[in-house]
Amino acid sequence: MRESWQILLTPGATTMPAIDLNDGFLQLHARLDRLESESAIRRLFSRYMQLCDVPCVQPEGVAESLGGLFSPDAVWQEVGRLYTSKFGVFRGRTAIINMLMSYLPPSPHLRTYGHLLGSEHIDVEGDQARGSWLMQQVSDYEEGSADWSDQVCRQAGSTVCVF
Repeated sequence: MRESWQILLTPGATTMPAIDLNDGFLQLHARLDRLESESAIRRLFSRYMQLCDVPCVQPEGVAESLGGLFSPDAVWQEVGRLYTSKFGVFRGRTAIINMLMSYLPPSPHLRTYGHLLGSEHIDVEGDQARGSWLMQQVSDYEEGSADWSDQVCRQAGSTVCVF
């Protein structure tokens, strides 16, 4: 632990520069809040991916766990030429969970399914945030086909998640 502190004055200065400790604390608090928010968004998105992977890390209670990740007024929307027409838009937690569960076990649609994320970018401004990731999906369908596809998550937040 440091036992003494020195304040260096500009040569020729006769008074100590004004230090606003309250302002410094507020700036530090804002930075910490932003970093904690970014971390929470990473955990939220990672948890979503884990719950949607097949086989799932938590096979029991997937629907309830997924539901806890979306606000009641959430909007789930695919983006991109292929996915917009294939999936469309789902409004509200119940509609989103019903759609997701139609692809997850016990539905026989997917044998294995995994998400890989990269190129993360998260912007936090107050109580709002936007995130983008390059997402690759690795799929093995029950019918025997498999694919590897790219998508970009354009937005992530508490009320809107766009895929």
